[in-house]
Amino acid sequence: MSGLHHLQTSPAALARADLLKSAKVPAGNPWVDAAAALLRHRFEALASQLAELEALRERVLEAEQKLDPSFT
Repeated sequence: MSGLHHLQTSPAALARADLLKSAKVPAGNPWVDAAAALLRHRFEALASQLAELEALRERVLEAEQKLDPSFT
């Protein structure tokens, strides 16, 4: 499971997303739009980093298994 998929489908993340969707903010507010863009960018960066860490973890596990087949 990719990091982004996990973040998009985890119950905790969905609850936070619902909370953000229900927030009453004026449409077209430039400050809100800028904050949303910044948060979206940060979320995407964190999801990408999480995916990279998961891939690295898989490579480490594969290397450990090659060194010691009994390692699980």
